[in-house]
Amino acid sequence: MTDAARVRQPVRWAERARPPRSRALPRAWRGAALAIAIVLAAAAIAAGTAWQLTERSAAERLLARIAAPLFEVDAAVSAALPSLAARPDGAPLPGYPVDVPIPAALHGAGASEIAEHVLAETAARLYAEGFGIAAREDAPRGGFFSDGSAFAWTIGRLSAGGHLVAAAALGTALIAWALLMLALLGISGWRACFNALGAAAAAGGGIALIAALALRGWAGSNFAEAPDAYTRATWAAILDAGDLLLANAGAVVGLGAVLLAASAAAWFLQRGPAAPAR
Repeated sequence: MTDAARVRQPVRWAERARPPRSRALPRAWRGAALAIAIVLAAAAIAAGTAWQLTERSAAERLLARIAAPLFEVDAAVSAALPSLAARPDGAPLPGYPVDVPIPAALHGAGASEIAEHVLAETAARLYAEGFGIAAREDAPRGGFFSDGSAFAWTIGRLSAGGHLVAAAALGTALIAWALLMLALLGISGWRACFNALGAAAAAGGGIALIAALALRGWAGSNFAEAPDAYTRATWAAILDAGDLLLANAGAVVGLGAVLLAASAAAWFLQRGPAAPAR
């Protein structure tokens, strides 16, 4: 091997070590794909949060918190307590707007135990059948950002139907996101796909973080000024939703940062040794 060949050999090795260039999309198409991925990421975070909140056990806890002051459960149980022993097994609680049967085993129980049973049954029926089974004429009403609108929206979504809608929205967003990433992987290669995935997760999570903070600020100010106990409980449920959205968004932002860091590290590792200076 000649001296010239020995000098050129490291350069040829470095060129072979470099990964092949991926087929790049035009700049406008890359920007559009990234924008769609960001929107889908934010939508998936919102839908995932709604899916968690409308899951049966979580939704029934929130409904019980709202129903306790709305239907004045403690007062209804206290008023019916003296006559419970004379009522048949499974007879509904008298004077209560929701048909909740009281088993004979609870006829001799204390007011707190009976109230707990009534609240659990009320929440289960509201979740399964909707708020229409116990609509009150004096329930709060008003414009879109009013106490009444928040009350009606919250109660209406904490249901089995709301859970199905949230699951469908989450599945649609995730499938669309996966298809977009697969298309990007096939066209531009794994590194472009990882970069887009990480950037979309970080940016979409950032949008969801801003939305969560705005939701918490709005609900917190209304919670402090709520005119009654059940409206206050409604705003407390919306605050819980803001907290969960904040946690989910933060987790997705962290995932996006990890993906971007992993993509950058892989790129540096695959560059290979630099060609020696002549």
